[in-house]
Amino acid sequence: MRFELVAVEAHLALNHLPFAALFFGTALLLYGMFPGRQEHIKLGFIFYVFAFVITIPVFIAGEAGHNLVANIDGVRHSHIELHEKAAKLATVVMFALGVLLAIGHFRFRGKEIPGWYIKGVLAMALGGLFLLVNTQKLGGAIRHPETRPDFVMPSSTTHDKGDGGHDHDSMQAETVPAGTTGQPCNPAVNGIDHSAHDSMNHEQMGHDDGHQH
Repeated sequence: MRFELVAVEAHLALNHLPFAALFFGTALLLYGMFPGRQEHIKLGFIFYVFAFVITIPVFIAGEAGHNLVANIDGVRHSHIELHEKAAKLATVVMFALGVLLAIGHFRFRGKEIPGWYIKGVLAMALGGLFLLVNTQKLGGAIRHPETRPDFVMPSSTTHDKGDGGHDHDSMQAETVPAGTTGQPCNPAVNGIDHSAHDSMNHEQMGHDDGHQH
């Protein structure tokens, strides 16, 4: 368990480095394609080599922490599977980029690097960038449901607040007389007709006056 926890922490700490190295390497490579700037191309290749090297421990750490993450509440195994498949594909492309750089290092050492080779490396690096972005996106979806395509915004449960910090429903409840069920105090609804009651009282008083006379 301790090893798996360290693996997960290492994966989270290192997983952005391959993308960052590949991004800066590509920027240097594009800048170096202008005449007289071939030293920037070589510097870009160094960034590519670093990206390839760091990809290996990132992938291994992710595989080692698989079981630990899969047992976390709320984590779906299907999301982990998608992330792993994307990571494997990205690692294969980064490995191919490393092999291509190694071939170029031995073949063009001390020579001017041909344009076709630079363009080939650049194309593979751009493919690697796309795959790394997709891998990181799928990895983030494991613990961040808001990044998933099927995410649904939760309905709002907040009420309008009145003066003094009371919500609107509470204020309405305070105005309802005790002993009622929260319905409006309507005499007809409650079974009491006050106008009829007053009429009966007047008739009774008239009848009493007649007896007295």
